[in-house]
Amino acid sequence: MVKITRAIAIIILTAFSALSVYAQDARTLVTEGNQLSANRDYTGAIEKYKSALVAEPNNITAKYQLGFALNAAGTGQEAIPYLQEAAKHGNTSAVKSSAFGLLGSIHDRANQPKLAILNYMEAIKLDSANYALHYGLGLAYFRDQQYDDAEREAVKALSLNHTAAPSMRLYALVTFHQNKRAQALLGLLSFLWMDPTGNRAAEANENIQHIIDGGVLKPEPGASAIRVSAVNTALNAAISKAATTVSQQKLFGSDLFVQQLKSILTAINQQSEGRIAGSTFATQLSSFYSKLAQSPHITAFAHYIKQGVSKTDSTWLVAHPQQVEALKEWVKNAAHPILQ
Repeated sequence: MVKITRAIAIIILTAFSALSVYAQDARTLVTEGNQLSANRDYTGAIEKYKSALVAEPNNITAKYQLGFALNAAGTGQEAIPYLQEAAKHGNTSAVKSSAFGLLGSIHDRANQPKLAILNYMEAIKLDSANYALHYGLGLAYFRDQQYDDAEREAVKALSLNHTAAPSMRLYALVTFHQNKRAQALLGLLSFLWMDPTGNRAAEANENIQHIIDGGVLKPEPGASAIRVSAVNTALNAAISKAATTVSQQKLFGSDLFVQQLKSILTAINQQSEGRIAGSTFATQLSSFYSKLAQSPHITAFAHYIKQGVSKTDSTWLVAHPQQVEALKEWVKNAAHPILQ
């Protein structure tokens, strides 16, 4: 009887020892995977995480890291079940929020905006001050044609990170899609100040010209007609009137653009006077750009935002370094909460 008891004890100890080894192996494999992932060797990291899950199938850390690596490697659909497990069973709010955020991003890229919205909302419940989550949610709302919600999230994202050019671009686009041409113009100008030579510069400059020329975006197929408030109708009319008045002066090229900006920005501020649909954000921009329009720096600004699409404007900037530095100093001293 004693011999049997000792034998059983030995078996139990052996089993615990094996489990301990497996657990240690899983932790080691996850650590090694993390090192590979940090070096962007996602293929190697994926193999490490999968091996860790063979050793310890319920290791949530391994599941989350595997989902992250699969997504980073461009196979987001494969990452979904692992991230769902991490979102459901993660032992910290940071892990759960990150998992939900990654799921939102994956569904957004897969043209599944409603699923993206649901996941981003869950992530924000756990991490409400995360700029990237609000930007991602705003983008998903935009793709789902929920423009009011998209605008709200773009403004929230900017309040959390005012130097983020993508959020400013999102704000401009969602207001443009609502036929809020004044807000869209101010957003586009701000975006180009932040990122004048990026791969979205041409699109932004085209939209600015479209607004100046009186164009509006047509509703998406199947979408309801856009309802524009009285305030925004008046602002749109003010833009058109200002642009038309300048066009009668027979100016050309950059001279025409500078005068159009001066006239339009002044008209927007005069028309709004703090009444832009209750939006403090848009009102702040209106006041700032009105001051810029009346300053001697508007010419340098006009050239600055077009440098990415016009050799003439980029050449002007090189030839007038003092004016460019004076413009930057003026913007800095204006202490604007968004444009710094």
